[in-house]
Amino acid sequence: MNKLLLGFMAGAVLGILYAPARGSKTRRKLSTAGGSIRDGWNNLTDTVAAAIDNTSDKAEYYASETVEEINEMEYTPDQKSF
Repeated sequence: MNKLLLGFMAGAVLGILYAPARGSKTRRKLSTAGGSIRDGWNNLTDTVAAAIDNTSDKAEYYASETVEEINEMEYTPDQKSF
């Protein structure tokens, strides 16, 4: 996903720089493109952060469930394993 975003950004900048237009128009276009890229990047990082949080929550849940199951097992000294 990062490569796609980087490719889009590079293509947009190069396209704007090589297009025949006045300097003020070109700067305005670059500013708009930069804002769009920034917004896209922020959305991507928010999505990744949410996925990491979700995965962390699931891992914590499964770990606590496993600990509870182990604690509920009965152990007798003559057993070699649980």
